[in-house]
Amino acid sequence: MEARPDLSQQPGHYGDMPKKRKLEPASDRPIEPAWKMELFDSSNASAQVLATIDTTKSASLDSLVPLDVQQIILDRYKFQISRLYPVVPLHPACGLTELKVMSPILLHAIIFASAHGILSIEDFDAVALSFIATIATEVLTAGKKSMELLQALQVACLWYCAPQLHDNITTLIQFTHAAKTIAVNLGCGGELDPPSEYAPSDLVEGSTIPAKRAWLVCFVVETNSLFHSRRPSDQRWTAQHSACLDGLDDSGNAGPVDRLLAHQIRGERLCLSIMQRLALAESIPSATIGEPLTTLTVQDLESEILEWRSGIPTDLMHPNLQTLGYTAEILLHEAVLHTDTNKQSFAVPYLPHRLLIGGFPAPVVNQYNTYSLQALNRACHNAIDSGCSVSKEDFLSLPYFLFAPRIAYAVFILAKIYIAVTAPGNTFGAIMTADEVRLDHYLAVCADFDRRTEYDRSPGAATRILKGVPMLRVWLAQYEQQSALFSETINNAYDSEALQHPPASGTFSMLPVGSSKSVLETALLTDIDYNWDGFLDLGPNAGDFSLTDFFSFAEMDGSMGNVDG
Repeated sequence: MEARPDLSQQPGHYGDMPKKRKLEPASDRPIEPAWKMELFDSSNASAQVLATIDTTKSASLDSLVPLDVQQIILDRYKFQISRLYPVVPLHPACGLTELKVMSPILLHAIIFASAHGILSIEDFDAVALSFIATIATEVLTAGKKSMELLQALQVACLWYCAPQLHDNITTLIQFTHAAKTIAVNLGCGGELDPPSEYAPSDLVEGSTIPAKRAWLVCFVVETNSLFHSRRPSDQRWTAQHSACLDGLDDSGNAGPVDRLLAHQIRGERLCLSIMQRLALAESIPSATIGEPLTTLTVQDLESEILEWRSGIPTDLMHPNLQTLGYTAEILLHEAVLHTDTNKQSFAVPYLPHRLLIGGFPAPVVNQYNTYSLQALNRACHNAIDSGCSVSKEDFLSLPYFLFAPRIAYAVFILAKIYIAVTAPGNTFGAIMTADEVRLDHYLAVCADFDRRTEYDRSPGAATRILKGVPMLRVWLAQYEQQSALFSETINNAYDSEALQHPPASGTFSMLPVGSSKSVLETALLTDIDYNWDGFLDLGPNAGDFSLTDFFSFAEMDGSMGNVDG
């Protein structure tokens, strides 16, 4: 990877970026669209053409963000964000004027994705609403299809942050589906997904690196949609994906940034394989830990994780890749916490409201669930340690859709482990103690990381996602307090004979003082001095927490409670 510039932490300034090269004298060479120019090197574009091309598509953006601020944001995208996740890498010679001419909608997406810490929340909301309106007009209404629109949608998906005044809870999902549809119509999907009449002839041939990269990024976005929502999907890895991945690694036209993207894609494919082979996103029962077929599958997938890690060169190993590997390990052993009814609680949002819905596992302890529980606990610790080790700039530059949710997921799973080893009637307490889970320690680590990485006026979804951590700290304090207060009123519901055959799951219900009701029952965790439901009561579909909601989180006070209370 290229050496990273020393980027200042001050909003609106990101160090001394390389200067844009001057355009060569005007020539008759026609200007090329961004998708045909590898790394978008516009240094040979005709100055005369640049001066005469219609720039009306960028007019709305110019009215919202001054040109000098656009330049700062563009430099941040080129030299910081693309360095970490090169979805649409730009050549250092690509200037603001050239991008306005060749790909104005892509520029709008870049400003939308890279503005945190530079624009105020109000200005960001204006940019976001304008971009959503542009996509609605160009794609959803007019049905236009181009590589520029595809790249703009992918940038917007990976760094999506819903504006506060936005009332359409399906925008992120619409962007995801629109990107895949455009990619198929342009012929990026190869022979299994034939191109439509919209596809340029040279793109149909599959010879362009941007086309290969775009098809793989579609896979990343869809795979992580599945990871977040945990709903059945027909997502698959095809021969075209393999061909595109080989093209990033082997093609002489591929840039050095594509080596990094190729390793990230392989990690995403590994996570999809784990989810599918262990049926984590299916409505059918989970794979049962200890069954011979499940044991062989886990061993096989562990080998694949090790093989993927060993193939990453030292110079490319970043906490982003490390966290991705530990997330794969969490997925691999997550089923040890599953019951017949709680699978959907492993989806977003990672908030206390969902921790005890459906109960906790309480199986007969054996060597298989002992191994998985210990491996799961260790993977959560490693994921949080690696994720919270990144610098402030890297955290706010990595895709919101990928990185911050993995930290939140690891903390959430750790809380589920804590319940499984501490709740009355548990059986996993024989494997692990509460001190070994170290939930309070890692909640403090994440809270400190959240304070260290937050911009005062940042609209970035990454910082909003970690706002669930203070809620988990409040929940943990209340959980421990109520457990101690009610310990004398709890009827264990197990006698010495029943311990030989304990139930497979139970639900720990916070009971009123003096109650003689059994703690092991199918009841939900009652609200305790906190409006958890407020986070799910958003928009017309109250209770149906969508991906867009997860990447907005709005303000966390008022009717939704005060996280510092």
